[in-house]
Amino acid sequence: VRLKMLYAATRATVKKEFGGGHIKDEMFGTVKEDVSLSGYQKHVSSCSAPAPLTAAEQELQQIRINEVKTEISVESKHQTLQGLAFPLQPDAQQAIQALKQKKINYIQLKLDLERETIDLVHTSPTEITDLPKRIPQDSARYHFFLYKHSHEGDYLESVVFIYSMPGYKCSIKERMLYSSCKSRLLDTVEQEFCLEIAKKIEIDDGAELTAEFLYEEVHPKQHAFKQAFAKPKGPVGKRGHKRLIKGPGENGEDS
Repeated sequence: VRLKMLYAATRATVKKEFGGGHIKDEMFGTVKEDVSLSGYQKHVSSCSAPAPLTAAEQELQQIRINEVKTEISVESKHQTLQGLAFPLQPDAQQAIQALKQKKINYIQLKLDLERETIDLVHTSPTEITDLPKRIPQDSARYHFFLYKHSHEGDYLESVVFIYSMPGYKCSIKERMLYSSCKSRLLDTVEQEFCLEIAKKIEIDDGAELTAEFLYEEVHPKQHAFKQAFAKPKGPVGKRGHKRLIKGPGENGEDS
């Protein structure tokens, strides 16, 4: 052990005295075959071989390589998730057309997670007082409701979209799919069917759907902010009393 320590301690000194610039490579050997020509060739090949990496480390390394090779400019485009587009079933399309023509006043839609379609549940006539009963307690739904009401003396019929999601009673997959399909469904209804939606609402409990709640959502109150007049502050510190009579010498006269 002492001999190994002496060789290890004097290795740097020998390299320095010999001249580090003249040494091209450095290798270690424990047996005679390690310092032979074949041993040196194995040493060179092992040095040039890639380092042993786990599958996770290889994947991370590839990601870093791709990031370095990525060219970024003003014309670079990034791929983003625009939402899923499940197709509307024919009966659901007919229901939307009927709602546009005001032949019906309520539509309930659901996602078929297996077939990846948007299906019609029903179009039962619905009043505002019936809305809470239309909201399922254990599954998500899309609702379109023709809200008939008066506002500032005018009679209005506004289409309200309601997205009901009963919290964590639904699976993660169902919550993600309903959330991802919502925007594409609304784009289809507004652009392809030309159905104007006055308000989009998200709820987790049907008890929220009251007449007052719908009215405030469709016609939110405008809170005008009036800033109170701020009286300017006087000079800092105390001033002496005003003098009505000037003292001697203040008009340029000597006392």
